[in-house]
Amino acid sequence: MRAVVVTFVLAAGCSIGATSGLSSGGTPDQPTTDPVDGAAQADASGESGFPDEDGSTVIVDTDAGNDAGISAGWRDTKSVVYNDPGPTTFVIDKPTGTTAGDVLVAGLHLGNSGNATLPVWTPPSGWTLARRVDHGNATSLAVYTHVAGSNEPANYTWTSDLLCEGVAWISAFAGVDTSQPVDVVQSADLPSSTSFSTLAATATTTNGWVIGAFAARGVAGAWTPPAGVDVRMNRANATTRSGLAFDTVLVSKNVGAMTATLPATQDYGLSLVLVLRAK
Repeated sequence: MRAVVVTFVLAAGCSIGATSGLSSGGTPDQPTTDPVDGAAQADASGESGFPDEDGSTVIVDTDAGNDAGISAGWRDTKSVVYNDPGPTTFVIDKPTGTTAGDVLVAGLHLGNSGNATLPVWTPPSGWTLARRVDHGNATSLAVYTHVAGSNEPANYTWTSDLLCEGVAWISAFAGVDTSQPVDVVQSADLPSSTSFSTLAATATTTNGWVIGAFAARGVAGAWTPPAGVDVRMNRANATTRSGLAFDTVLVSKNVGAMTATLPATQDYGLSLVLVLRAK
């Protein structure tokens, strides 16, 4: 069976509704999707930090050599970027190869610094919130799960009551326990820095995958990921929002803290780590 992981990095003030990713102000990663890991590819020059059509920075996965082994359950990743002030509808394409029995994990790294209240997000039908961590009213990082059926749509839509900018992505995995896909999840709201870490977590199994995600607000840029992981999404919008998503195979019940860095000091960051249970 295949599991799909979806992550959105949204700032507070985002809303999630029913329009296409492009018409709602987002820039999907097609046609620059990496056929190996789904990350947005570099341009013809081969550089990994070229500007996308919307002015955002697109980074390629520089650790693709481990894709076949370290995370053998991973199938594909799709991502989208939203520039300031962002839309109220967030649409992500279904990862290639998704089939019935796959587990979808959706993450939203989104927000808006001008919001007086936290946005209320409404997921697609059949999705369950696993964890949401907020920085005041300005930014949220949330993860949802869903077991794919036999008639999945071509894309998935979240709606919100407030505008949000940021990054969103979906990854697909095979072999996840559909009865209890999430073993453990930890999250943190982190202070101003160039360096951000996930919390340590204790799993109940040694058979599965570790999914990590970071969101930061400050000076948009490319992340340096933790060592030994497969980067699935490393994108920033044109101004202040940067998002990172990665995974690695679970080798111990004790999942240590993982640290990622950005070139410039950020106002704050959010981190999340989730363990997917294998069948």
